[in-house]
Amino acid sequence: RVIIPMIQGSIITVSTTIFIAILKVFDIVYVMTSGKFDTEVIANRMFVEMFNFRNFGRASSLAVILLVVVVPIMVVNIRNLRRQGINR
Repeated sequence: RVIIPMIQGSIITVSTTIFIAILKVFDIVYVMTSGKFDTEVIANRMFVEMFNFRNFGRASSLAVILLVVVVPIMVVNIRNLRRQGINR
């Protein structure tokens, strides 16, 4: 039998990794929309601002926003793993 507290560290790690991958998805949307960017995600918006509009400031600010969203999630994940004694 598998007990949830035994695999809680794995669940937290996998869910954090999946969340980060979802935020950084670019290639799937680009291929599926044939480069038309009908679907807006933050990574696609950064690409459009940088290469289509040559708006480097806005693209950089979007990258910083992505960083500000991802880093706290990673910090919480690391704290939870250390609290459980998994990362010793």
